[in-house]
Parts: sequence; C-alpha cells; structure tokens
Amino acid sequence: MTCPRCSIGLLPDDTHRCPVCGLVPGSMAVVRAGGDAAVAAVDDIVARELGAQFRIERALKRGPASHVFLVRDAEDGRAAALKVIVPRRDMPPVPAARFRDAARSAAGLDHPHIVRPYRHGVTDALRWYAMEYVPARSLAEVIAGRPLDVSRTWHIAQQVASALDYAHRRGLAHGALTPRDVLLDDGGWVRVLDVGMAPAPVSPAADQYALALVVRECLTGVVSPHVGEVLARAMAPRPVDRFSGVLDFVAALTGPETAPRPLGFAGRAPERGPRPRVLLIEPEPVPRRPRRFYRAGIALALAMAAGVLWLGWEKRDGGSAVPAPAIRTPPVTAPPPGDAVVAAPTPIRLTRPPARSLAPGYLSVNALPWAVLSVDGRLIGNTPQIKLRLPAGVHRFRLVRDGFRPYDAAVALKSGETVRLTSITLDPISQ
Repeated sequence: MTCPRCSIGLLPDDTHRCPVCGLVPGSMAVVRAGGDAAVAAVDDIVARELGAQFRIERALKRGPASHVFLVRDAEDGRAAALKVIVPRRDMPPVPAARFRDAARSAAGLDHPHIVRPYRHGVTDALRWYAMEYVPARSLAEVIAGRPLDVSRTWHIAQQVASALDYAHRRGLAHGALTPRDVLLDDGGWVRVLDVGMAPAPVSPAADQYALALVVRECLTGVVSPHVGEVLARAMAPRPVDRFSGVLDFVAALTGPETAPRPLGFAGRAPERGPRPRVLLIEPEPVPRRPRRFYRAGIALALAMAAGVLWLGWEKRDGGSAVPAPAIRTPPVTAPPPGDAVVAAPTPIRLTRPPARSLAPGYLSVNALPWAVLSVDGRLIGNTPQIKLRLPAGVHRFRLVRDGFRPYDAAVALKSGETVRLTSITLDPISQ
C-alpha cells in the first residue's frame, strides 16, 4: 500500500515504517490507546518529526493530552520547554489554523509573570510549541500533601491574577488554569504557562473561577468565613454573579478592612488610605511678554526708522526744511602706499539647524502586590504596565496601594531604550 502521509513510499504491511517519511502505520492508534506503549509511540513521533529542530534531552511532564520535553533549540542552542499536544480518543484534533492563531496571539504577550511560546508548528500527528525553559517547581508539586499559609497563598494569587488580567485586557485567556500551570522559583516569583493558548473562545470569568479553585486547593480547608464567601462568589454558577475581574477577586480575599479598590480604567482613583503629598520639582517657567505689545513695539520702531529716512531724502532734494539728524561716520583713512585695499567681509547668515526629534523609550513597571501607577503626575492605571511609550528623558513614577507605603522613584529613559522595573515590592504599613 502507498503511505497515507507522503503518498510516495510503499508499505508492505502495517508493521513497517515508510522508507520515505518514516511513518509507522498504526502508531497514532497506539497513542490514542494510551499506556506505556503510547508513551514510547509519542517519543518516537516527536524524535522523528521534530528531531531536526530540537535536540531532545528528557521528558519533563507527561499527561493524557500533552507531553513536555526539555530540549535544545537547534538554531541557537538555548534550553527550551517543548510542549507536544497529542491526539486523544475522546477529542478531535485541534484544527491547524486555530492552533496557529492561538500560538501567534500568545507569542505577542509580554508580561513578567507569563511564559510565552516563541516557536510553534503543526505536523500530521502533532501540534507543538516551544517556550522558555523555567527551572522551577509547579504549584501542584509545592502543595502536594500540605497546604500553604494565607500570606503565601495571597502572594501567589496576586501574581497569577496580574498575568491573567494582562491577558484579559488584550482579549486572551488561559481557559484551563490548574496548579500544574503555575511555576514558582525559590524566591516566590510566579510564572504562568499556556496563557492565551486556548484554541476555543474562553471568557475572563472562566479564568476567575479556575483561579478561585487554585486558591481553595492551596488553602485546603483553612478558610475563614470571609474568604469562603469570596471564593463562593468567584465560583458562582452564573458568570454575572462573580467579580468584575480577577484583580477585584484577589483584592477581596485580603478582607473588607484592608482590601484595596482597584483603579477602574475610566479614571476612578482609590478612595481610602493615606495620600501623602509628593513634591515634584519642575523648572520655573520663563516669563513671557504679551505678544501684542511685542508686535506693537516692532511696528513702532520700523515706522520711526522709515520716517527718519524719508526726512533725510526730502532735505537732500531741496524739499522739506526740516533738518535730517546728523549721522556720524568714522573718518576714512587711506591705506598706506603699497598696501592692498581689503574689501569688507560678506556677512554670513547663521541658521539654527532644525531640532531632531528623538525616538521615544519604553517603560515596563510591575509591583508586588499590584498597585496604581502614575508617571510624571499622570494617572496610568493598575500594574503591570508593559512598554509604556514615553519621550526620552527623566521621568518620575509613583506606585500607590491602600495599606502600603507609596513607592516613588525616577528613571532615566534613553531614546529607543526599553527599561523593565518588574521586581518592585511594596512595604506594608504597620497597623
């Protein structure tokens, strides 16, 4: 029989590999069947179809729908995590066009708590994408067998909510968030996997529900009545009964007395908490004379000069008897004999070169916990803020959140430069 993939190679029976493209007939049936044979079949397919692009070192995670491998990119040699989506018996394969659209959208995300794909592809048997390799444990591994304390849970939830909110504001979602998708390094920094990779439309309310499940799993029964009410609202059966966003949900977890009110993007500022005044040193404006007096003075001077010239002309021609004002001229001294007469130099007009417009710079700011950002006294919104377009120069920025000390700093931004300030930690105000 002819190979169903390449239509060139001849297969003597169902047990031999195609000599042209390497297809093993029946291998995908083995994958769909599951079991140890399926794992070996997946490894064989990945090595055959992606071996030219990646050097596979070892498997990092195996699941019923996907396998993750630690690989080395053949182009630049960097370490990467290669996620391979395999066919399942109970689900049709993801359409190739829909998968490519999702991967391209996810690759456009730029957030300090998101691990985004940088390469992706589709083969006859697989859908795959490569992303940055993060040497960290998953939240599922961290909470295995023991719950987390409340403060650490809030710290994790705030970072995850920051990543989800960033994606939601760009029309993307996670769609399948679990503790396995949340990575934590030794310093408590969170990175979220697979954000934006949902091939089917998913609402932000679904991500809020999933985040509430993650929080509940972290606490594992150690829940106060207030936290229980907040979780129940975030997991309400009807999406309209949940919080307006993941940031509102996480803010409500800290309690009614200390929960900050997130800034709405219509310009509503937080209403509670101390608001220390900040003195921004600005250059004093140079006083300017009224333009109408300036123009009138020029016109008067020109009129007086024209009158003097006219009177002098009339006097010379025997007209008016009004004497022209005497104009003193320096005496002309004849040059010594033999010296050349030097002509008066030609006046040179000096023109100011046109001002060159500098390219702007970009500023990314994130804080733990999230806060309200202002730059040069202008309200921006909730952090994180990614790649704010600002003119080159020194800019003052300020982070404010109820219950925490305001954070004020300045940053010098060069033309075309991107500055990332993504590790700011706010200090709580002691009660």
